[in-house]
Amino acid sequence: MENIYYPFPLPIYKKVVENILFNKIKQEVLEFINKNPKKFKVPYNWNCNTLSTIHIDPENNFQSKILDKVIKDSANEYFSIWKYTNNLKLNLNSIWVNISPPNSYQEMHDHYPHSFSGTLYIEYPNNGGNLYLQNPMTSESFLMGDNQKLLNSHNIIIPKNGLIVIFPSWLNHSVLPNKSNKNRISISFNIDKL
Repeated sequence: MENIYYPFPLPIYKKVVENILFNKIKQEVLEFINKNPKKFKVPYNWNCNTLSTIHIDPENNFQSKILDKVIKDSANEYFSIWKYTNNLKLNLNSIWVNISPPNSYQEMHDHYPHSFSGTLYIEYPNNGGNLYLQNPMTSESFLMGDNQKLLNSHNIIIPKNGLIVIFPSWLNHSVLPNKSNKNRISISFNIDKL
């Protein structure tokens, strides 16, 4: 499957959303930001200066039928690679918008107890902060020999506009500092298995 790759012994999903769909989503996101500037705050439990709507209940947060479909279609494609034996279904649990000004970053964290999490990049300036995925393998696994997937301590994803990335929610990840002079705008989400 061309949208699946293995930086570790673990599949990560990344795909560029079709231009027509992405442009509609981007327009909706920018309109939401312009109409709701007071909804964006630095969450109390974040150690960074990224503004977000993660603290807002889903009914009052950003909503988009087009985005829902893009996330669900991508998540189902990713979910199929896991080969669960029972007929589990996916539920899009939450969506929020992030505005990361220059010099902002996101500290190492995970989204447990959700099943899958991801990001769609809406506006990514050059040097806007890469996604850092930490290798989940324990240090003991490095003793297993010359397997490059085991030896990499991390994987860096260089974002671009329209890129959607999905990974297991328990995977530790962070966002490196935005070294540009523009805001990075992204949408993040959590998905649960039903």
